[in-house]
Amino acid sequence: MLAIEIDGMSHNYEDAFKKDELRQQKLEAFGITFLRFAETEVKHDILNVIRTIEHTVISLVKNDPTVKLPKDFDNSLLE
Repeated sequence: MLAIEIDGMSHNYEDAFKKDELRQQKLEAFGITFLRFAETEVKHDILNVIRTIEHTVISLVKNDPTVKLPKDFDNSLLE
C-alpha cells in the first residue's frame, strides 16, 4: 500500500511537522510505503514527482507477489 502526502505551507511549523512525522511512523508500522512531496515540487517539478510515484509503485508491485494486476496490464512495465 502507498500513501502520498503533499506538504504545504502549514508544514513549515514544528508542531505540524511533528504530528506528520508521528502519523507517518504509524502508517509505516502497518507496512504502508510513504512518499512525501513539498507543494512547490508538485507545482514546479511535477514530472519528477510522477516519476518518483511510478518508480515506487513498480517497486511495490515487483516485491509483492500477492498484488493482483488487471488482465490487460502491460507486464513489460515491470521489467
